[in-house]
Amino acid sequence: MKKIYMILLGIILFLIILAYTNPSEKQHRQEVLNSIIFEDDKNKLDDKTVEYIKNISNENNLIKTLIKKYISRDNYFLFSLTKSKLKTKKETIGFGILGKVFISEEKIKKLEEQEYNSSEDGLISSNQSSEISNDSGEKWLKSIFRCKGSVKYCMPSEEEVCSERFLRFYEDSWEINGPSNLTDEEYKSAVKKYKEKWSPIYQLYDSEVYLFGGGNGGTTTLKEIRVKRISIMKYDLTIEFIDGSKTNDEITLIPHNNSYKIDGYFNELRQVVLNILANSKDAFEILMKEHKAVDGEINIKLIDEEDCIKITLSDNAGGIPENIISKIFNPYFSTKSAEQGTGIGLYLTKSIVEKFHDAKINVYNSELGACFVIKFIKKASDK
Repeated sequence: MKKIYMILLGIILFLIILAYTNPSEKQHRQEVLNSIIFEDDKNKLDDKTVEYIKNISNENNLIKTLIKKYISRDNYFLFSLTKSKLKTKKETIGFGILGKVFISEEKIKKLEEQEYNSSEDGLISSNQSSEISNDSGEKWLKSIFRCKGSVKYCMPSEEEVCSERFLRFYEDSWEINGPSNLTDEEYKSAVKKYKEKWSPIYQLYDSEVYLFGGGNGGTTTLKEIRVKRISIMKYDLTIEFIDGSKTNDEITLIPHNNSYKIDGYFNELRQVVLNILANSKDAFEILMKEHKAVDGEINIKLIDEEDCIKITLSDNAGGIPENIISKIFNPYFSTKSAEQGTGIGLYLTKSIVEKFHDAKINVYNSELGACFVIKFIKKASDK
C-alpha cells in the first residue's frame, strides 16, 4: 500500500512540475523570434553573442511586432502549443513542456514565406492586406528605379522611398560619421546618444553611407536592377552601374499607404571592410599615443585569380602581436578596455564572410603591418 502511495505521490509531483514549468506565451513568442533571426546558427553561439546580435538585428523590432500579432499559445495546463494565425487559419508550429519550447524548422520556413503586413506604427488593416500581393514588395523595389515615362533606370530620391523613421536615422548617421565641427567631448556624447537611440532598431553605420552606393568614380548611371526576396519584408538588391561595377545590399521594407517604404539597409560586405579598417585605425591611434612617427597608409586590393577572387586590406601600423594574432577572430577578445570595445567586431566580420559559400578570411603580418585576406572561391560557371 505504501508503495502505491509513493507512486501516486510521484505522479502528482510530476504533474505539478509540468504545470509549474509550462512555458508562457512570452516564451513561445521569443522562441519563434530566435528561430527567425538565427535559423540554424543559434546553437553555435553563446548566450552573450546571441543577445548582442538580437540588439543589432536590422529587422528585430518589425518581427517582434508581427510575432505579437500572429503568434499565440494554446495552454493545456501541463503543456502548451505554439500557434500561428495567418489569414484566419490557425496552425501549430511548436510545442512547449518543462520550461522549453520546441519550434518546427519546417513550419518556421513556411511562416517566413507568408506575406506579413505592417505599417510604421503597427500592422495594416485586413482590407489593405488584400491589396498587397506576395511579390508586390519585389515589384515596388524594382519600380522605384524606373525613370518616369521611360524604361530606363534612375536613382530614386531618398525622401520619396524611405520611411520617416529611417530618414531620421540616416540623417543622424551622417551627423556622426560625416564632416563635423564637434569637439572630442561633444562627439563622444553625440555617439553615445546615437547608439542608445538607434541600436535597438537598426544596424549602426561606422562611416558615411550613401543609400544604394555608386559605381566607380561616383557614377550613378544604372544599367540593371535585380531583386531577390530573402525573408519577411527583406530583399537582396543588386545594382549594376553603367561602368560594370555593382553594389549588393539587404533592404527591409514596410507597407505604407497600400505601397511600401524602405525601413532598413545593410551592406554586409561593406560592414566587413569597415570593421577591418576600424582595426587599422585603432592601431594607428596607438602609435600616435606612443609618439611613434608613421605616415599612415591602408591599401585595399581586389585580385581576380583563376580559382578565386581575393580582397586584401593591409596597413603599415606595425602588425598584430604574434601572441594574440590567432585569437583576434574569437568573440569578446579585445586589447581595449571594456568601455572602448566589445571584442565582437572581428568575430562578426568572420561570421559574415563565412556566410558566403566557400569564403574565408585570414590575417597575417607583413613587414609593415597587418594584412587581412578575404577569399571567395569561384564556382565552375564563374571561371
